[in-house]
Amino acid sequence: FAANCVACHGPEGKGTPAMGAPDLTHPQAFIYGSSFAQLQQTIRYGRQGQMPAQADIQGNDKVHLLAAYVYSLAKSTGTSE
Repeated sequence: FAANCVACHGPEGKGTPAMGAPDLTHPQAFIYGSSFAQLQQTIRYGRQGQMPAQADIQGNDKVHLLAAYVYSLAKSTGTSE
């Protein structure tokens, strides 16, 4: 997360609205869903040219770990699905 996601989502995952990067601590802001599977798909394949695909860069295991971390950010606020 610190190496690749911070530039857009910030060190605490709070997002950068001006860039279109959602606050990862509030799953209701997730455009494509907040389930673990949906997070993995977003990270793996990217979205609409805004969120870069990470599958080729990170590999499947790291995509899984990134999705778990993002999911935990949302769960820590008590507002996820």
